[in-house]
Amino acid sequence: MLHFLLLPFSFGCGQLALFYYSEEINMFVAYSTSPTKYFLHPDSHEAFETQAAKAEGTSRRCPLLGLITDLEYCCCTRVPNPFRLSVGTKFYRLTAKPYIVK
Repeated sequence: MLHFLLLPFSFGCGQLALFYYSEEINMFVAYSTSPTKYFLHPDSHEAFETQAAKAEGTSRRCPLLGLITDLEYCCCTRVPNPFRLSVGTKFYRLTAKPYIVK
């Protein structure tokens, strides 16, 4: 059950997602068991980078928990693209805010 909560197959508004920073594409990506890719929307990056900087002894490499506020279904139409995906690949951009566990 815990595995399902931390690594869901899909996401929706109001759900929590665990994001990691991908050095390869310089973006936050959501952990998921789905073959569909879930990227953090660029509008949400600043808040997550600020939260990551506050984490003890780490940079952007620590996983961060976020509350999803919106999702956008996308399809790659050109190469190169910032996500390094092939043309026709479908993915989601998640707008989220950092979720602080107290």
